[in-house]
Amino acid sequence: MTLHTRARLVALVSALVFLMLLGVFMVTYEARTRVERDLALTGSLRAQITQLRTAIFDHLLHPADERRAPVTTAFTAIDLLLEQEAGTIAVLAENNAQVARDWNDLRQSVNHLHRHFPAPESSVTDGGIEIADRILADSDALARSMNRVLHHAVERLIAVTAREKLALGVLLVTMVGLGLGFCLTFQRAILGPVAQIRAAVMRIADGDIETRIQSRRRDELGELAQAFDRMLDQLRDTTVTRDRLEAERAERTLAERALRASEERLQLAMEVSRSFAFEWATAGDRVRRSANSGDILGLPPAQADQETGQDHFDRIVPADRERVTATLASLTPGMDRYRIEYHYTRGDGALVILEESGRGFFDVAGRLQRLVGAATDITERRLAAAAARAAQARYQGLVNANVIGVALGTASGEILEANDYYLDLVGYTHLELAEGTASWRDVTPPEWLPADEQAIAELHARGTCTPYEKEYLRRDGSRIQVLIVDALLPGNQGHILCLALDVAERKRMEQELHNLAVTDPLTGAMNRRYLMQALESETQRAQRYGRPLALIMFDIDHFKAINDTHGHDRGDAVLVAVVEQVQQRLRRSDTLARWGGEEFMILLPETQFPQAMALAETLRRGLHAVQGDGAVTASFGVTAYSPTETLDQWLKRVDDLVFQAKHAGRDRVAA
Repeated sequence: MTLHTRARLVALVSALVFLMLLGVFMVTYEARTRVERDLALTGSLRAQITQLRTAIFDHLLHPADERRAPVTTAFTAIDLLLEQEAGTIAVLAENNAQVARDWNDLRQSVNHLHRHFPAPESSVTDGGIEIADRILADSDALARSMNRVLHHAVERLIAVTAREKLALGVLLVTMVGLGLGFCLTFQRAILGPVAQIRAAVMRIADGDIETRIQSRRRDELGELAQAFDRMLDQLRDTTVTRDRLEAERAERTLAERALRASEERLQLAMEVSRSFAFEWATAGDRVRRSANSGDILGLPPAQADQETGQDHFDRIVPADRERVTATLASLTPGMDRYRIEYHYTRGDGALVILEESGRGFFDVAGRLQRLVGAATDITERRLAAAAARAAQARYQGLVNANVIGVALGTASGEILEANDYYLDLVGYTHLELAEGTASWRDVTPPEWLPADEQAIAELHARGTCTPYEKEYLRRDGSRIQVLIVDALLPGNQGHILCLALDVAERKRMEQELHNLAVTDPLTGAMNRRYLMQALESETQRAQRYGRPLALIMFDIDHFKAINDTHGHDRGDAVLVAVVEQVQQRLRRSDTLARWGGEEFMILLPETQFPQAMALAETLRRGLHAVQGDGAVTASFGVTAYSPTETLDQWLKRVDDLVFQAKHAGRDRVAA
């Protein structure tokens, strides 16, 4: 049953009960009104009868014609009143026999009194006392009849008034009951469910979305509660979805952070490895490169972003273009990957070696649409490989020159390789070495084994050991005093390189080892380590005694082009010639050192700045006599030492001057 129907039913029942009780009250009220009207009639009649009796008594006491008129008037008034209220009297007597008898007795008493009252021409004294007695008796009978009628009227008024009060009380009680019933119904039908919904809303506001009303009502509030439960289900689903979305967003944020970190690491790795990524769309000749490409290719960022594939191809040296074209033309959908090296002219004119690897992507017709890959500047790697080859050649030459005993062995004592000098020291042959009959322990007297073990422990701790002297036990039983230098070779499964020197040749070999330690093996100039020691010593002396000190740094221009065009041997020859040319113009107190690659430093003690500038200009012109890829030129930087700056600041200042000379056009001196 809906609330609307229930409300109408309650209102209808309440109205019916109220109308019924109101009807009862109105009936009692109407009965009371009639009784009051009857009582008023009775009161009027009693007053007339009282007047009649008074007039009769007065006439009896004082018989006279003027005394008779009030009696006649009273009779006339009584008769008129009875006649006018005959209908009312008939209604009163209709349902009550006693009332009917009382009214009949009243009429008869009035009639008897009227009939016995003497005529005007007679006297109440005629007949003696009999007429007066009869009149008095009739008057008393009339009074008694009147009293009975009045008594019954008062009784009816009391009864009707009681019923009226009862009906009014019942009506009031019923109205109160209806009000209470309506309140209880309203409480049960509306306020209770509303309070339940409110409590559920408060619990939801506190975060409990699992609350459900689960009402079984079939009215509007029940539908509201069911709708509220459905809304909570949707809210829970929405909350679950929101939580899932929040989790997904958090995961996506973490993934984006990881991606950014990965991109940053990739970018850092590319910068460290001198690599850049690219994508070349062949259809529109559009090229996209990573941000660090401009630094590797020697191009401003704006130009690097705007270059096409043809622009990049044009910068490849002509000797390599045909090979690059053939490599790209050989790509097919089945063989879509490639790797190639080529020489590339940077935007600043420097020649570098790029190693490019990538993959081709084709359309359905098998036409190449785009290339995706990476290019790496391997110039330094090639130079390092050449330097390593040179070092290996020098090592092999040292081994084969037999100026020092060289052996390769293991920590367990096995000798794997050795040169003739070493075998001569220990008295073994190459055949015996190949057969595995020679070991360090076999050629070491027992008293020298602790020294070897200490050296091996130091090798594992530091990679090298302090040179030490020991004796070798030769094959023929004789002993020989030697100086041992061991080094642990990296990446060689713990192999140990042993240098053994006959003590008799010690002084000579010490000098040779010193030269190897402080000079550049290619050019004969001092090496960087020696120069750093000299710089520290000379700057301390300049600070202590206030003596002048100057420094010249020069970098051979376009040296990479010489290596790339004529080969590394020609480049090495140019470096040697440059050192010889410079050494001819230096004092014995001056220090020429190879700083790195094609860079050189000249430390000039007791030299003022103008003298250093003049020397640098002389050296610059003198280098033109050296032939490389044409006349050799170099960019010079000249600076005097200032006691207020550190050694690193001084070196950076002279390096910046060389950089300034490079950008000013090369083959010049900057100060």
